[in-house]
Amino acid sequence: MLVDNPKQVTANGGAMALEGTDLNDLTNIPIMKPTGSANVADALTPVTKTQITSELRHEVMDNVMNCLELLLDDPDISPLMRSMGVEVDPKRILDFMRANLQDSYTMVLEDTVRGLTDREQLHETMFFMPLKQSLYLLSKELYKQQSQVSAIS
Repeated sequence: MLVDNPKQVTANGGAMALEGTDLNDLTNIPIMKPTGSANVADALTPVTKTQITSELRHEVMDNVMNCLELLLDDPDISPLMRSMGVEVDPKRILDFMRANLQDSYTMVLEDTVRGLTDREQLHETMFFMPLKQSLYLLSKELYKQQSQVSAIS
């Protein structure tokens, strides 16, 4: 489905809610706050901090890992990454991310819910929470490795 304002639709997450909508009038695009879970029943249900269960946390983490494995290790996708100039050792990156995702997730989730009331919904999807700090740490690690290689050359 093509829309006239794809950036706004994507930013609001409203593309998921457009089924059956008149695509000629997209002035009120709904703002979606999906959980990030791969479980279809939970995926599009906004949650409050009191509704975040360990099961939901695990579902989100599994979904993030499945995404990373798809991007880095899938035989159909990983060649496309290399064709766009993304050249990494998938095993090293996956190992690094596995070691850092949980801490990032806990840190960002706790920071996110700190100021919320028990009835207030999370303002963002939980899917990106494990990635926020861990991608920052990965970039530092890759920079450090590149600096060491440059110093040897």
